[in-house]
Amino acid sequence: MNKLLKDFYCISGICLCIYFPGVCQSLSGEWSGQITQTGSRYGNILIQIKMLQNGNAISGEIKTIVKNNFIVQEFTGSRINGEILINERKVLKEVGNLDWYLKRLRGRLVVDANKMIIYGTWNSQQAYQFNAYVPARYSGGTFQISLAKPVEAPKKGKNAFLTLRVLDKNTLQPINSDLNISVSKGRMRMPLKRVGGHYIFETTTGETVQITVYGLGYESFNEVVKVDKAHMSKQILIIPSLKKRAKQMSPVGATELKAGDTLQLLLHFEQSSAVLLPDSEPELEKVLRFLIEHPSAKVELIGHTDNVGDPVKNFRLSGDRVNAIKGYLVGNKISAHRIYCRSMGGRKPIAENSSEENRKKNRRVEMRVVEL
Repeated sequence: MNKLLKDFYCISGICLCIYFPGVCQSLSGEWSGQITQTGSRYGNILIQIKMLQNGNAISGEIKTIVKNNFIVQEFTGSRINGEILINERKVLKEVGNLDWYLKRLRGRLVVDANKMIIYGTWNSQQAYQFNAYVPARYSGGTFQISLAKPVEAPKKGKNAFLTLRVLDKNTLQPINSDLNISVSKGRMRMPLKRVGGHYIFETTTGETVQITVYGLGYESFNEVVKVDKAHMSKQILIIPSLKKRAKQMSPVGATELKAGDTLQLLLHFEQSSAVLLPDSEPELEKVLRFLIEHPSAKVELIGHTDNVGDPVKNFRLSGDRVNAIKGYLVGNKISAHRIYCRSMGGRKPIAENSSEENRKKNRRVEMRVVEL
């Protein structure tokens, strides 16, 4: 009986590969295509994906490109026959002020004229803004990608050299002192050679190594890297500690606040959305520095809207906006217990809602110092 079942599964697998060739092909390789975002000013957006499949699990990087700006995000996911699920986990690199969502993509694999294509829809519960993850519910849009270049396994056994350079993430200046760098392969620590401001170690192509960096006044860095070239260079950005980061920020007036004071924050959001606009960053840094320099301080963020539209939706929007600010602060290592959020909607205007100019005044976020 067992032999009959085994023969049946083998025959079924052969039939699947004949009639549905995409089922038996690996997704590993370089993909490219477009993604759309409902109501976006960007239009169709170019994406490039490096994907690796291991069994039913997939992982890799997604690069989203808008004009001269781009953002690279790490993802994990799964492939069950023709159903593909991709979840973006964190941002690895960004160039420019491209605010973006951490997407959940759900698609279907098809093979058209021997070309592998994945198409489907996406949505999001989180956005990435100003180096922080913030809540942002978004219905998303659609995407379609095709396999441009199947992955080629690197040849093992050839000598390879990996060159490392360590920079301060905030200033992008090299860090040449007070560093402890280790490169490990399994449990074996590899010898490093320092040449000027670079660190070089020798291995072989195809190897996977773990890089660990400790620096005085910086958070620790840990990353696994696959050496797939004979000569590889890697730039490592390490994050300053809270104390060091406060010294790097420019002086701001928010540090003069005292307990009981209320400050109106100069923040701007996308219309009817909790997504912060890029010109809000200086004001966010004021609040961040205040909390860094006053480690016992507690603040309350109060969100207000005008009286246009559904009061219930306005109430939720004001709450989503203050939670987006809290998400930015928590993402920069401020304890969530120090930040309270209150949603007011349109219940406490500071001007009559009789003109657009007055309604603009009522759409605001205030910060009240609870303890200092």
